[in-house]
Amino acid sequence: MEDLHSAEHYADLGRAAQEATDYKAAKAHFEKAIAINERQLGKNHLTLAQNYAHLAAVLNDLETYTEARNFLQKAIAIQEKHLGKAHPALAENYTDLGLTLQNLGDNKHAKQAFRKAIIINQQHLNSNDPILAENYTHLGLVLLELREYKEAKELFEQAILIDEQHLGSDDPILIENYTNLAAVSLELQEYETSKAFYEKVIAINEQNLGIEHPTLAENYADYALVLQRINEPEAARDLLQKAIAINEKHYDNEDPILAGNYARLGSVLRDLCNYKSASELLQKAVAINEKHYGSNHLSTALAYSGLAIILREMGKLLETKALLQKTVAIQEKQLGSQYAIFSENYSNLAVVFQELGDSKQAIAMLQKVVTLKEKQLGNKHPSLPAHYTRLAIALHDILDYKQSKILLQKAVAIQEKHFGIEHPNSANIYINLAMTLHGLNENQEAKSILERVIALEEKRGGGNYMELSQSYVNLGIVLRSMGKLEAAQTHMQVAIDILEKNLGTKHPQLVLSYGNLSTVMQDAGAYKQAKALLQKAIDIEEKSLEPRYFILGMCYNNLASYNKESKDIPQAVFYLQKAIAIFKEILPANDRNLVKAEAELLVMTQEYTSNNSLVEHLKGIGETFG
Repeated sequence: MEDLHSAEHYADLGRAAQEATDYKAAKAHFEKAIAINERQLGKNHLTLAQNYAHLAAVLNDLETYTEARNFLQKAIAIQEKHLGKAHPALAENYTDLGLTLQNLGDNKHAKQAFRKAIIINQQHLNSNDPILAENYTHLGLVLLELREYKEAKELFEQAILIDEQHLGSDDPILIENYTNLAAVSLELQEYETSKAFYEKVIAINEQNLGIEHPTLAENYADYALVLQRINEPEAARDLLQKAIAINEKHYDNEDPILAGNYARLGSVLRDLCNYKSASELLQKAVAINEKHYGSNHLSTALAYSGLAIILREMGKLLETKALLQKTVAIQEKQLGSQYAIFSENYSNLAVVFQELGDSKQAIAMLQKVVTLKEKQLGNKHPSLPAHYTRLAIALHDILDYKQSKILLQKAVAIQEKHFGIEHPNSANIYINLAMTLHGLNENQEAKSILERVIALEEKRGGGNYMELSQSYVNLGIVLRSMGKLEAAQTHMQVAIDILEKNLGTKHPQLVLSYGNLSTVMQDAGAYKQAKALLQKAIDIEEKSLEPRYFILGMCYNNLASYNKESKDIPQAVFYLQKAIAIFKEILPANDRNLVKAEAELLVMTQEYTSNNSLVEHLKGIGETFG
């Protein structure tokens, strides 16, 4: 029939236009072919399946993924009806459907599509066929996004074994999977494996592409993340600076690729406590993305969230909250509120609400995260312990120790099932469980847990010194509650020694540890020593280029309290005024810390108005603070 010949002609024109990257023309041709086929053959003919698949490919090129998904599903339904569910022709369409769903952010159904493609191809292809290697790679990448790291790693390894039989060691396909294997090994905390494969990729690309090729910039940036994770921020910084230098030679200074590496370098500088430079880099990333994508794009939202993290470290909580709320609003508008992949920003926003004293909002956000994750992954997934732990911490803050304990016990059960008690990630859960038990006055069990965590970490060599230090601090807190002040002091001093050994004596991380030890000294009636410790904390913060203002404010607040205990009222007022000045800068007017500090100042000034030296001192403070 002439119409069917016309349909075939339009289909040929569509394929030619697609090859010429004229996707709009290709779409129009395939639509004409489909209209004729549907009219002449009905909507369930195999010819329709082929043209639906062709049109879907073009729609993917045009990034209209929802339509592409719909046409692929129609093509698959027709093929299954006529050919059965295991016909080799279906494998390609399942693969394309998986890629389309991946672009839509629907990794759960993408995983199902890729598995179907693999099952079909395993029945019809040789076990070392390169098509299977490609399938394994696709599924591995989805599992990487879903945090199913163990299986993802196995799939990348299978793909590499197949490709190494057919390709040279420097083939781009192999390099891609070497990179994938490095990435998943990083997530599994197999850092030496990750380092080895990134170094392999870098060596191959430096030899074949030259040291100033843009691909090397990407490799350097990826490797920098490994170095950041293993606490080598200086080396990570140097690699990212190399990456940025390459980027700036090849791209416009407002290119989004540069924005991404500015953001990464900002994160590393944050680790180095260079908050000012970190915030400047993140602000550059934000500006580039706003100009390139607009203020409502997901890439811009990602830059907002990165800047928000830095501002939080700087103590600028209200600015942080505003940026994270913008981030969440963009994500919900663009993707809907049910995309669990973006739940990290709900978690970050929850942390800010906690620090602002809004526990109700924090808990609401974290419950939303948990609900999304359970819906997406089930209630036994290995990523859930981290989310249960965050929610448990928030419940701990409102003194709901019972519910906190239930959540942490669930986290422990899942963590031990998937990773075991000795896994490095288990420590944080146990530490928080111990402090919840402490809140329930189950101090003996809390003490036992913390001692076990310390023993395991020291057995591993104490590499995670931050968690080891925190465990000693928390053990000190528990011992303080048990009335064992001398033992509490000893353990808190060990925590300080660990931090000073790894970070030096002027690092901001020491501030909280000095503060905790000062509290024990206060309980022991050693006000002079308590004041000296707080003064050390304050000296670190005041000399820091970017002090953590909230912590500094609390130090001033506590120092005011110690001076009051020592009957040095003018000094108490002086430090309380400084605390209030900081709180007013970064906290809302109804924040509990600000309200309490202002009330305390009012009591002191009313009680001691007859003290002339105090009046004169207050005048000086008034001049200082304007």
